[in-house]
Amino acid sequence: MRPDFTYVDHRWGGVAPSSEGPDGFLDHVRSARSAGFVETGFETLAIRGDRLSLACFEVRTEAGDVVGELLVNEVEADGLATRTEVFDAGDLARAVELLDRWYLEGEGADLAWMIRPGIAFWHGYNARDWDEVRSAVADEVELVDHRPASAGTSIQTADQLVTYAQGMIELVPDLVAFEAEYLAVGRAWALSRQVAHGTSTGGSEIERPSLILADSRDGRFTHTETFAPEQLAEALARFAEVEAAEPSIASTVLSNRVTRGQDAFCEAFAVRDWEAMASSYADDLFNDDRRTGVSSGVTVGREEVLGLVRGLVDVGFATVTSVPIAIRGERLAIVRRTWHQTDGFDLPLLSVVEYDADDRMTANVMFDTDDVPSAHEELERRCLAERDGRTASTD
Repeated sequence: MRPDFTYVDHRWGGVAPSSEGPDGFLDHVRSARSAGFVETGFETLAIRGDRLSLACFEVRTEAGDVVGELLVNEVEADGLATRTEVFDAGDLARAVELLDRWYLEGEGADLAWMIRPGIAFWHGYNARDWDEVRSAVADEVELVDHRPASAGTSIQTADQLVTYAQGMIELVPDLVAFEAEYLAVGRAWALSRQVAHGTSTGGSEIERPSLILADSRDGRFTHTETFAPEQLAEALARFAEVEAAEPSIASTVLSNRVTRGQDAFCEAFAVRDWEAMASSYADDLFNDDRRTGVSSGVTVGREEVLGLVRGLVDVGFATVTSVPIAIRGERLAIVRRTWHQTDGFDLPLLSVVEYDADDRMTANVMFDTDDVPSAHEELERRCLAERDGRTASTD
């Protein structure tokens, strides 16, 4: 914890007083343990960027009763906790609202124009403020449902969408829905994992996860596509497809030194600027092709990898494009890289890319476009290695 760590208790009755500093928080923990409370479970419900999370924390009393609470947590880049605010387990909507507010004030500020319509929509939904829900949606809206068991939808206007949302409340009166995680945010589209919690009028517990791909224009939704959780690869591929069709938007908000470097490489490749391409590679660049079928295997070294790129030119590839899928800090990203031939043939792949402090590529690990889980696993492995000060290429 940081020395200025703060703890604020929003629970009914203020079970524990607010405090500042690690010692004050540890006093709360000691008091709870002396009163017979024992930790029984911790589940992360939502994350925002690299530093914010919403979690459910459960403790058991001496009598065997389980008490739950919600924690909104923030850490600094060094992993030290800066603040925690706690809510009653049934106060999920308020906890999500605080999480989103912190994100928009900090890490998510540059993404606000893209994600704010979704935040407003779910805030209005959870507050049953139908005017706020309506204001987050364009007058005419297109909804596409890709889930296997879907019967499709006839919703075409904002008013119809509001009526549908109100109907869900009649079935699940206490329903709370929110974005659990932003999986990819681009220039006009965002892909998120959304979860809805509640209890039906018949007494059944409801937890409905889904993947939502949404297009935001002028601060309002115009188009959404829904996927089942197991359709992550399909959803990411669709995100890359629609983002690539947005040439009129000059800047991307999902940006770090990797995505900017990849954009510069694409420009250099288009004009065969071999000097610029070579200068973007580290001397000991690690290139690992893990695609099934045709694969170049493992190649190490600037000139060796540059030779592979020359080989792509020799077989007719004229241009290359790069669409960011996910980033971690400044030095790591997953991109969907597509090599294009003039006859219309495209060669797409997923690539986990790592750069050094000198804006040079140090690692490029390639996967089939449908092998999204492996790409994300590699991204997280490298992210942890960077935080631990290790080299991930050959670990």
